[in-house]
Amino acid sequence: MSCAAAGFVADIYNNSVAQGPSLPEANRSATMKIYNSDLPLLRSRLLGALSTVRSPVSIRIAGL
Repeated sequence: MSCAAAGFVADIYNNSVAQGPSLPEANRSATMKIYNSDLPLLRSRLLGALSTVRSPVSIRIAGL
């Protein structure tokens, strides 16, 4: 029996926004508040990420 799994992480920020676990939590929270207060913006970023994943690109599957 074989199992397969797929993961998806939507990077809703852009390259000009500092990110990562080393960034102070207050900074990460402030950035996320922008999206929490503007749900249409959050939705558009998520839909854009899904559109990218659905586009026909070459995907390398680890271990195969």
